[in-house]
Amino acid sequence: MSNQALPTIPSEYMHPELMTIGDSLAQGCRSLTNIAAFCKQSWSARIANAQGWQFRIPDFPRPILYDLEQEVRLLGDLIQVAPSEIRFQGMIGRFLQNLRAWLSNHRESKSLCFDNLGLVGAQPYDLYTRTAATSGAKIAAICPNGTGTSSVKTGDIGTLHLAINGRFVLNPSQDPNFADMTPIKWVRARLPKRLFVQIGHNNGLYSIGADADPAKLNFTQKNENGDDFFDSFRIIAEALASLPGEIQSIAVVLLPKVGAAPNLMPTDNGRQDGYAENYAPTFSISKTLLSGTALAEVDVQIAAANERIKQIFTTAAQASNQVGRLKFLDTFALFEGIDYKNTLDSTRRIVIDPRQSIDNDYIKGGLIPQPPFPPGEPPFRKLINRGGFGSVDGMHPTACGYAVVASRMMDLLGLPNNDLSKLLEQSFMDDALLHDFPLKLDLIISILVELRRALRIGASPVQPQQILLEGGTEPHLIDIIDFARQLFR
Repeated sequence: MSNQALPTIPSEYMHPELMTIGDSLAQGCRSLTNIAAFCKQSWSARIANAQGWQFRIPDFPRPILYDLEQEVRLLGDLIQVAPSEIRFQGMIGRFLQNLRAWLSNHRESKSLCFDNLGLVGAQPYDLYTRTAATSGAKIAAICPNGTGTSSVKTGDIGTLHLAINGRFVLNPSQDPNFADMTPIKWVRARLPKRLFVQIGHNNGLYSIGADADPAKLNFTQKNENGDDFFDSFRIIAEALASLPGEIQSIAVVLLPKVGAAPNLMPTDNGRQDGYAENYAPTFSISKTLLSGTALAEVDVQIAAANERIKQIFTTAAQASNQVGRLKFLDTFALFEGIDYKNTLDSTRRIVIDPRQSIDNDYIKGGLIPQPPFPPGEPPFRKLINRGGFGSVDGMHPTACGYAVVASRMMDLLGLPNNDLSKLLEQSFMDDALLHDFPLKLDLIISILVELRRALRIGASPVQPQQILLEGGTEPHLIDIIDFARQLFR
């Protein structure tokens, strides 16, 4: 990677305590949604807050295109609605309003740069190729009419979402001197004391967990830059190994156990060698049932990929005599340790307080009695009664799930003030999905079961839309899932 001269960074932005680069899990995305409040609850932000460090998160002025949890809460009464008629009323207008505001491209951030450079939908090669300038070019190609845009092809939404995110996050000040700064260039220019790297989930892992499709796992396919998965990691590892010693630690977050993802729910209570006979995707319209044998093989491949990634980074660090600062967070082992749904071991559930625990089942809620009843307060609260580690999409963690990752990273780095119970209690209250559960989500999941059953027998109650058109038919539940999952390849 080129060591060309970098722009001068004002001293107040130099040597931050922490920077993070990566994809949606690094940025703090959950429920297929990217907003500033979620970035503030990311696992790296939790660590910075616990340590009393300044940590500049992307201060998005609005959702990037949509807020799925908000859309679920805005849905009308579903009890009397046929599955084919579930429409998200007003969503096209909200979507296009957000898009036009982003297309205006006014400077809306007070920051010169951010400490969290995670990008929803990013692949490894984005860390050394994506810039605000390249992102802007993709936006212009998809929306040549600028703020006059009145329609979007659903097949472009994933590319557009990543480009809007990249243009804002990689140059919030819109200073032309920073237009060509990649995430790795920002690290080299600012020289943080600590660097977290979390990337690699958008090369098939998400598709397996979201749609139960093992064929999506592919570590050899070339990306548009001409690199395959491990080529990209070699480029990243060599670039980071060449960074000066001012960077005290570089922590690489390894790939998780996909078999533990909440979205893949066992179809029965039997278990053999830690897996059910079959798994069905929950927040999905995929017809596929994934056998436990096939899922176990996927996890074996992911574990092997983790070993190769570790070797790539270690080899690069050895060549630069920088092995001592390199750390690996074993997310695969972390997910195995909380894998209640596959082990049925209640000790793997995570205790929030004496009345509340979370686990890696798909999230479900209900009206829960909350005695004693304060004057004027309702006797029931809309709380989760199952799951809670994963958010609506069943793939990204909730705030509590991210808190668990934060705690493990603090243990790895030997950082003080690691009170997991305190982190979990605060995270539970920060996440409305957990403490104010949208009961309509349970109905949506039931409807998805019926839609998948219809699709398996060849019926197509609803055809996905190919375009979101102003004044057109409002999106169906199938449309929401179809274009939202395009964020993750």
